[in-house]
Amino acid sequence: MRRLLLLTFLIAISADLYSQDTIPVFISANLFEDAPAEQIHLRISDSLTNEVLYDSIALVEIEAGFKDTVYLSSGTFKCEIPFIGALVGMPSIKLLNGYEIPWGYPDYEYYLIKLPEDLISYSSFPVIACDSITSPSQKYTWVSSGIYKDTVTNVYGYDSIMTITLTVNIPDMTVTQTDITLASNETGAIYEWLDCENTYTHIAGATNRDFTPSENGTYAVRVTKNECTDTSSCFTITSIGINLNPESLDFNLYPNPSSGIITIKLGNTTDFKLVVINSIGQIIRNHYYYGIKESTLDLGNLKGIYSIQLETINGNFYNKKIIRF
Repeated sequence: MRRLLLLTFLIAISADLYSQDTIPVFISANLFEDAPAEQIHLRISDSLTNEVLYDSIALVEIEAGFKDTVYLSSGTFKCEIPFIGALVGMPSIKLLNGYEIPWGYPDYEYYLIKLPEDLISYSSFPVIACDSITSPSQKYTWVSSGIYKDTVTNVYGYDSIMTITLTVNIPDMTVTQTDITLASNETGAIYEWLDCENTYTHIAGATNRDFTPSENGTYAVRVTKNECTDTSSCFTITSIGINLNPESLDFNLYPNPSSGIITIKLGNTTDFKLVVINSIGQIIRNHYYYGIKESTLDLGNLKGIYSIQLETINGNFYNKKIIRF
């Protein structure tokens, strides 16, 4: 007597997770050799209720073989082959993603398939980013390095679960200014110093981590590291060629430290330009005064240490630090 073959389909699919009402299972069989058509008997029933859902005795022909598609809803099913012709090969059971169920599990007694696990695709891959990235599903924004999971729908209508190892390489774009020298705080990178006032033109030869300009201006650094490039803020240098000797002018600023309002006092009435620069080299005030001997300057709510630079109409310069508390 031919041995009974059991094909067990374990289908565990959540109706609210997937949109499909039924799941196609593709069955085919062929003859071993040229011979008259032989029969195959296939029966599928619900393993819980024993309701027969499919019962067919079909011919396996020489050229066409045997092919059929069974549509199953969510649940657990048992597929039996009560009879199979002597020259009929074991049937091939495939899912819509092309996965073929191996025969003989366990103990060469039946086929076993689990859904939707075998219809779900899994992948793992690295991603290198220079900034935050949006996940493939568009549901998440990742801003730091780490291992993330995301799920999208694959071409078969089921989940494609991705494990993404993300490396975010954001260069340190801060710059330290010491007098007229600028230095990038990123180490081990490629540096390009730029002239902000000349459409960020690269300054010839300025490729070191630090940069000392030869003339007053506004400068930034472009940093490249780990295949990522970014550009710093612009920093203003105004004291090149300035006579910083406080005795060269009869000029006073008070009080220092100040709560916000400082008094500017000159020995004689004159015209002058006053520039206020914060601790990172940014100009926050730039104002001309005409025919005055004394005036006031409001630093506002910007607390910190400021450089006050003054240039008179006669070309005299003065530079002094003011503390705003």
